[in-house]
Amino acid sequence: MANYNTTTKVIINEVNAASDSTSGSYAKELNDYLETVDNTKTIRSIHSIQMRDGRIMTTVVHDS
Repeated sequence: MANYNTTTKVIINEVNAASDSTSGSYAKELNDYLETVDNTKTIRSIHSIQMRDGRIMTTVVHDS
């Protein structure tokens, strides 16, 4: 098997229009995580879906 050496993060939060500076907002949670990814790592994929209960789920895959 191939060794892709990646990290996958799943973020689930309520959909809202709050900015990335609003504590507890989806935008802030996603932004805070992306800020932790070292700038030498390649982000391979970001994918979001709206779940049946109205929340949004985002997966972020990046190099480890």
